[in-house]
Order: sequence, then structure tokens, then C-alpha cells
Amino acid sequence: MIRLAPRIRLPRTRDPVHVLCKGLIMGVLVGTATGMQAPPPGALDSIDGKAVQVQVDFLASPELEGRDSPSVGQTLAAEYICEKFRSCGFVVAGDSKEVWKRVAKDEEVPAWSALGEGGTYLRPFLAEVDAGSRRGIPRTRPDVKNAALVLVVDGVEQPFALGQDFVPVPRCGGEVGGELVFAGFGIQAKKEGFDDFKGLDLEGKVALIIEGEPNHKRRFNGEEVTALASIWNKIAALHEEGAAGVLIMRRPYPERKSRDKEGPPAAPLSYRYTYASFNPPDTDRWRSAPLPALEISAACAEALTGKDIADLAERMDRSGKPSRLRLKGLHVVMNSATEESDLLLNNIVALLPGSDPELAKEVVIVGAHYDHIGVGKRGRVGYGADDNGSGTAALLQVAEAFKGTSPRRSVLFASFTAEEDGLVGSAQLAGNLPVPREQVVAMVNMDMLGVGDENEVVCFGFKQNPELGKVVSRANRLGRTGIRRITEVNDPGVFQRSDHYSFHTVGIPAVFFTEGFPIEKNKDYHTWRDTPDSIDPDKIAAAARLAFLTTWLLANQDERLPTPRD
Repeated sequence: MIRLAPRIRLPRTRDPVHVLCKGLIMGVLVGTATGMQAPPPGALDSIDGKAVQVQVDFLASPELEGRDSPSVGQTLAAEYICEKFRSCGFVVAGDSKEVWKRVAKDEEVPAWSALGEGGTYLRPFLAEVDAGSRRGIPRTRPDVKNAALVLVVDGVEQPFALGQDFVPVPRCGGEVGGELVFAGFGIQAKKEGFDDFKGLDLEGKVALIIEGEPNHKRRFNGEEVTALASIWNKIAALHEEGAAGVLIMRRPYPERKSRDKEGPPAAPLSYRYTYASFNPPDTDRWRSAPLPALEISAACAEALTGKDIADLAERMDRSGKPSRLRLKGLHVVMNSATEESDLLLNNIVALLPGSDPELAKEVVIVGAHYDHIGVGKRGRVGYGADDNGSGTAALLQVAEAFKGTSPRRSVLFASFTAEEDGLVGSAQLAGNLPVPREQVVAMVNMDMLGVGDENEVVCFGFKQNPELGKVVSRANRLGRTGIRRITEVNDPGVFQRSDHYSFHTVGIPAVFFTEGFPIEKNKDYHTWRDTPDSIDPDKIAAAARLAFLTTWLLANQDERLPTPRD
């Protein structure tokens, strides 16, 4: 039984010295009652909804293209997260040099991820196809020696650059040459009264088309995107027309007009390892590519044709009708070459060392996945503001609250890649921890926190860890989190669908903080509508406060939690 400290009456005053004294004395009382220290004054208040919104705006910006694993956009997100950890003064895991050398081998540690001589916040691993994944991560990547795009005019060759002007389309390999023909959006739809192929001879030609479909208010289902925009349906239609190859122009992202906020730099043209399947699923006419295909930039399309194809696409948006562009004497040679290779993916790990000589070797892990589903085969970006820009922002807010503190146990901040591929990143970390598994006290996971009742957090893991449930309840009484209702859910299927489960399976107590249940209540889940303006930053901040206090208690209380139940 815990013996409560006697009540101490303090004079009612707004004098800042008395207020500070009151805070310190209350901290002592909490420490006496629980056998641990209270969070420093101001730590909880550092978690802020406005800061959350700024972070989600960055992570879910169109330039990051849905943070697929791997992608240029995900690398930009990783750089952002590493900088936040560095600003908090966190150190790298003790074995980071050895892990990088063993896995990444001859690759240099990115300067933006480094801390000290060779140490890095990145914790890489090689992803193999079907490596415990629901979807599997394809092992193909551009063949830098053979992938090519060359324009030939009057015998003069103009080569283009891989990764800047063009990238191969996965599963669409082959080398062809032919006359270049502009074929609009590559859509032939009788119901829409739209035919980009009318009057064109595509036999043996290389077709230049625009990704997606016209963004017309009344045609093509308005703001939604129909199956006519699917990259696979377009390639199938061009195959039926006898085309020899396909060049698909990616449309530039519109300028930011609604908010005066500085976004990330425009990402270079990146190879898309996967194409997200948004709900509801597409009905593709054909799924294994019979035509060589490259994706090209708008600048490359203009260099090939001498015309502003991006501007032409905007005119087609306004009219909702096909546009013709006659090209003469243009010949292209293309090679959509890819090669099989294990893919290097990066979890991100930062450490706040503990202060207690006895307990510092023990670790509490707090984490969230930073990947999302990427770009859909219809050309729409899965922004991933809620899933899981919200959890990542909450993790960064928890990190900010721990800045300058001295918890008794060490705290490991973990940002996981490839959650959307079947918990691949967290499974890798849980199986290859920087400390012995028995030294890990607990894991706190945050995934999808930005939609629903602002005052509610849904928790999974209490059934498996009753004592951890008690810690969460105590945490919510330790400070003003903004959470009024902690809802316990025991759905076994959902319990296995986020990163905490990887730690549960190796015997580590784990809790999962998320939003309203069932997940179907969030109609924007895994769609292009999961945008920064659809989340509630104050709700995310409230959940982050609860996660911070939960982690704080776990890092400071004397006792450890029992092994999880099945």
C-alpha cells in the first residue's frame, strides 16, 4: 500500500516565486506517492497543436509523394525527423556504426543523419520480397547501366538523364524505338464521350501520354478519380492499339495558394517501387505489363516535343475534351530496364540516456511509423496526414517534451519504415534491438491520432498488459492532457495491425494509441483525401501528452511490468 504524504497548504498567490515553489513541492509529493520524480515544469506544455499542424503539413505535403518505402519523399521525411532528434540533443544507438557497416556496407552515411564520427540515427536493413509482408516489397530498381531515353531528330541524338528526366515503370521492361506520338491522357471511354486515340495511328509508335485524367468539375466523376486514370488500364489500351512503348508525363504539383507556408523542396523524379491501391480497389483491365514504359517529367516532355505539355493538360482540365498535338520527325529510343536487388530501408532510432546508475541500462521505446502508401496507379498521392503523419508528429512532440530531461531509464525514440508493407520495419527493430531484449521495459506506439473525438484516445494492449493499462490511467491523472476518455478495445485483428505488435510478439509489453474505433469510421483512411486539412492538431497534441506521461512513468517508476499475456 502506498502511504500518502500529508497535505501541505500553500498561500494563494500569483507571485511567480510562490507558483514555482508550489510546482516544486507538488513534484516532490508526486515523487513520494509513486516512488519516482514528476516531469519537469513546462515539459507537458511544450506539446502544442500549432506545432503539430506544421509538422503534419510537411510530412503530408504533395512533394513527399506519400512516403512510400522506399522513395525520395520518404528520405525527405527521414531527414526531417533526424533533424528534430538532433535538436533535442538525443544520441545515436551505441551499435549504429556496426549496423550501418554490416548492412549498408560501402554506402556513405548521409550527412543529415550523422552524429559524431560515423554514428547515425538511421538503422538500416535489407528488405527482401515477401519478407514477412502482406504486400511484399518488389526487389526491382532502375538498372542505371541500361535504362535510357534518347530523342533522335535528323540523326542527332539527345539523351535524357535517369532520375532527373525519366524513370522506368515497374514490371514494364523492354527496349524499343519508334516515332513519337502525343496521345493526350491515353483514355478511350465511350460513356464519357472521350477518345484520345481518335484519328491516331499508334501502330509501332511510342505514345506520349499524361498521367491521371482531366480534372474537370463535371466529367470523370469530378474530384474523385475513375479507373480510367489507372496506369495499367492505359498501358493495356495502348497495347491494344498497337503501340510499341509508352512515355507517361507526371504532372507538376500545383503551387501552394491556400496557405502561406513554406513546404519541402520539390523531389527529383523518383522511381516508384509500388503503386498504392486506394479504396475501393480498381478493376484493372490488365496487370502484367506487355509494353515498355517510362515515366517522364514535365520538363522532359517539353524538351521532347517543344511544347508545354503541362499547360496543355491544364487546358484539357478546363475543357474536359481531348486536345490534338501533331508531332513530326521525332523519333525516340527507350529502354525501361530494371534489375532485381534487395532494397535498403531505414528505421530511425534516437536515444535519450537514462540518469539512474542502476536503471539507465533499461529502455522504454516510444515510436510511430513514418511511411505511407505512396502514389496510386491513378496518379493520386496518398498524403498520409492521419496515417501516419499524425503519429509521427506526436512522436516528435513527445521528443520535444523529453528535451533536457533526465528520466531514470533510457528512452529510445523509434520511427519505423514499411509499416504499410506488413510491419516490416518494426519487426526488424524488434528482432535486432540495440540493447538486449530483456532490458526493454515497454513499448508505446502511436498510429492514426488525428480524426474523431478530440477528447478520446483508443488503446489496444490492456488485455494483454493489465498493469500497463493502469500506467496509462495514472498518466492521464498526472497532468492536463486534454484526454477525458480512454477507450479500451480488444479486437485481436486490429491489435496485430500496427507496430506495437512486433514488440508484443517478442515478449515486450506494448500499448497502441489510436483514434476512434472501428477504423471504418474514418472514411479517408488509405485514400488521397487523407490530407493535412482533414486532421485535428489539438487532438493529436492531446494524445501526445498522454503518450509522453505514459512514457515518463514507465521510464521512472521502480517496478517493471509483467510479461504480456497471449
